[in-house]
Amino acid sequence: MTLGITVLGPTVIRAAGLRIDLARSMERALLVRLAVAGGHPVLDGDLHRDLWTRPGRSEPARLRVLVSRTRASLGPHGHHLERACGGYRLAGEATDLCSVRTLTRYADAAARHGRPDEVVAATTAALDHWTGPALADLRTFPFAEAEGRRLDEHHLDLTIRRLDAQLHLDAAQAPVGELGALATRHPQHEHIRSLLAHALYRAGRQADALHELAQLRRHLAETLGLDPTPSVAAMEVRMLRHDPTLAAASVRRAG
Repeated sequence: MTLGITVLGPTVIRAAGLRIDLARSMERALLVRLAVAGGHPVLDGDLHRDLWTRPGRSEPARLRVLVSRTRASLGPHGHHLERACGGYRLAGEATDLCSVRTLTRYADAAARHGRPDEVVAATTAALDHWTGPALADLRTFPFAEAEGRRLDEHHLDLTIRRLDAQLHLDAAQAPVGELGALATRHPQHEHIRSLLAHALYRAGRQADALHELAQLRRHLAETLGLDPTPSVAAMEVRMLRHDPTLAAASVRRAG
């Protein structure tokens, strides 16, 4: 039986179905760093860099002390933290992250085969694994701050993919509200703003859709000195020409 650790929110550690509470954040950080390595050993030097913001004169000693304390805190499960190949490995995994990776692959395959309903199902299931900001209780550690940002970006990407697929599934239920909230939080994100314009158009609000694209154009010019991407400009032209494909849902369901 290996350790199961959830990282898409506050850290939770379980063994044999039971939760193990570690009061010291440094011990949780060590286990999470090893868990996200997917069973591969992490070298001592990498652990020093990833867990401590300032190098110490006794790095090998303090790592050994941390490992010893963590094993003691794990009690009968301490043997899952092993010495290996000049570093340490954990007989365990970030269970929620592994599930999200599998579901992301399902979503990729569904998108390649033109099955937006399956994309919605896979991305929704993946997003359900988040219980809050990833690594929420460990962001003060160097590795967790960087990994947490990466996972936040993945959460946003999955959200966008779900909304995009929903938009193509049902023209009558365009996700205007959720896209509008996302656009407020990410005003420079062209894909989100373009999807919002498309959703507004699908909802019969052509003037609002064109206004959204015009706002995006102004925002990019004023804040970044950039023009929109060609795809955004093409969307604007299609709306002005009342391209019928913009209003029609394109559904290809599994057989």
